[in-house]
Amino acid sequence: GLSVAYHAKPAVRREARVAIDQGGLDQLLKLFGAGAPT
Repeated sequence: GLSVAYHAKPAVRREARVAIDQGGLDQLLKLFGAGAPT
């Protein structure tokens, strides 16, 4: 599965597959291509 660390502490970031330190959760949309033009 996918694990996301959102503004997490370093120990949690190391365990997550994706870490978001800046911006909002909309960064996940970019990760999955939802923000890409069609």
